[in-house]
Amino acid sequence: MRRGPEGSPPRRPDDRVSVIAYENLPGGPGPLAALRAWLRARGVDWMPFDLTAEVGVDLACARDPDGHARGWYDIRVSAAALRRLGLHPDQPAAHRAPGSFPPGR
Repeated sequence: MRRGPEGSPPRRPDDRVSVIAYENLPGGPGPLAALRAWLRARGVDWMPFDLTAEVGVDLACARDPDGHARGWYDIRVSAAALRRLGLHPDQPAAHRAPGSFPPGR
């Protein structure tokens, strides 16, 4: 189990939902900018999440066959936080951004 923020109970590993998965390309958006764009596309123009308790960012790294480093971000948000905004994938009005993490899966 992952530890939650100071003073909070441990989080279960499955309590966050992947909302954005994208390749980390030079000049591309950072994770926070990508999350803000994802929210704006759904009509939310403010940051409704506690970034330390409700949002997580994973980065997977690998090398191309030609040796170049590549990376993929996976931005995960608390399921409860998504539900309170009607953005959880199980809710009828929610839309998940296309893409798999890492690509090819």
